[in-house]
Amino acid sequence: MRLLLSLMLVICATFAYADDPDISDGMKDKGTHGVVNTFSGWLEFPQQIRKGYARGIELDPDRPALARSTGTFLGLFRGASHAIGRTTLGIYQLVGFWSAGHPDNDEVGVPLDHEYGHEWGKPAKIEQDALPGYWGRKAERGAVNLAKSPIEVPYQLKTEYRRTNRKAFGKSAWLFSSRAVTGIYELVTFPFPSATETEGYAFPEREPGVPYDDSRGEVLDK
Repeated sequence: MRLLLSLMLVICATFAYADDPDISDGMKDKGTHGVVNTFSGWLEFPQQIRKGYARGIELDPDRPALARSTGTFLGLFRGASHAIGRTTLGIYQLVGFWSAGHPDNDEVGVPLDHEYGHEWGKPAKIEQDALPGYWGRKAERGAVNLAKSPIEVPYQLKTEYRRTNRKAFGKSAWLFSSRAVTGIYELVTFPFPSATETEGYAFPEREPGVPYDDSRGEVLDK
């Protein structure tokens, strides 16, 4: 019952602020990608095995049979990781279609090869010793979003009421919920790949809780 009431609060708060076309369009786009990624995530497994076989020759051109066998074997692990990453991304996009998110995930988490699971794409060139940095940035951003998400409520209420916006509570609840959901997703899935390009309405890249004026596109003084 408590979960249902919380969900109703989030939905009401979201749609109270969703008369902005950018927000409503972002919800549709995020939800659509969520459906596709959720049900096509498994395609990453055979796709990555195929890629491993095809690119294995690069490992040892003088011994193509061994190289392709090695590439195929490595593709099994890469396929499992990418399948989990794409599927969990889809669930987040589908369940959290209403939420705002970061403008992009550049160097935050290991990127998927392509937008959709059935596409070939190109793997990102990341050195092995650089991987912990990608994982760490995703986990750190998730922790910050989750820990500081409640701060959005008092700060946004202060900002919106100062500008006499009657939708102050809806906006503050929406940003609080958006940061919390995004933070949970990033913390739980930090070892797995995710999309570099994000879908949905993007909240400004700023420290959570800093008031932001959407009409002027700038951070306000506290």
